[in-house]
Amino acid sequence: TLRIVVYGGAPSDPRLIEELARALPETRLVQNYGSTEIGPLFSQGPEDRRVNPSALGRPNATLEVELFAEPGRPAAIGEPGEIATRGRHLMLGYFGDEQATREFFRSGDGWGWTGDLGMRDENGMITLVGRTRDTIISGAVNIYPSELERVAKQHPGVADCAAFGLPDAIWGELPAIAVVSKPGAPLREADLLALFEETIARFKRPRQVFFVESLPYTIAGKLRRAELRKQLEGKARPAEGAKP
Repeated sequence: TLRIVVYGGAPSDPRLIEELARALPETRLVQNYGSTEIGPLFSQGPEDRRVNPSALGRPNATLEVELFAEPGRPAAIGEPGEIATRGRHLMLGYFGDEQATREFFRSGDGWGWTGDLGMRDENGMITLVGRTRDTIISGAVNIYPSELERVAKQHPGVADCAAFGLPDAIWGELPAIAVVSKPGAPLREADLLALFEETIARFKRPRQVFFVESLPYTIAGKLRRAELRKQLEGKARPAEGAKP
């Protein structure tokens, strides 16, 4: 009798959704993207999931949504941009916090800025590439954690992972990744680094892999990336001067 499941709160692993779809073939699975400040903004139904399972989906037709490379300049197809929206669906402001409200409406023209970075493809679907505050900046080049995480999750022994930037005196930050192994599937750092060598540019590859028992999440299921970075910074190997 179950006809529809709507899920959200954090990006869902496409492998998990595929497993759920096989177990519940008569149930429509719909991913929603949104927040308390903006409400539901994007939806990804089974049709869009078959085209691009890692995408958030498409903006809801009745809402004004844009990706901005910078205020006033929409991002081109394939170019990362911050997700913004405006209209009557937005909150009025943060209660008792004028500074946070100004930051949310910082462009002064009604747009609410989510802090999330997305990328639009030729089909009009949006893929989440990270948070503005989570972007790894190495040698003045932006590296998005979600891209590294998608590569790592291709390994059958990876149960969960999270990428982040380690402080570096020369490059500002160097990419690293924390990995949770599946039970009974031992992993070596060399195995994962070899996977990155096959798939992404050299400057984006993690310089270090941390194997951890679990990742820190909020009660709503959102990754506490800053907390993870703080936990692991002291365990990092000294930088070897590798070029990004």
